[in-house]
Amino acid sequence: MELALKAMHLETKTQSEVKDHYGHDLVKSYSDLPAERQTLSKEEFALLKQANNIYSNKDFEYFCVSDAATGFTRYPDLDALGNLARKVTAYDA
Repeated sequence: MELALKAMHLETKTQSEVKDHYGHDLVKSYSDLPAERQTLSKEEFALLKQANNIYSNKDFEYFCVSDAATGFTRYPDLDALGNLARKVTAYDA
């Protein structure tokens, strides 16, 4: 999702501008898209925010004992996250 969002920004910004401005922040990158490209529903945007909280801390990449102890309850439903990723990455120029 991060790369798909950044690709859209690269249409109007340089690579260094995109990298420096958005980093790994999915919500910031999505929110700065032109209005016609912001196609997520409220529920999907809430899911993006939930995923961003985990993604921006690299918690999808590294095992966190506290998440295991709580049954990964702060993690989104993976099917819903997969559907969101497919929607975000469905690029239509």
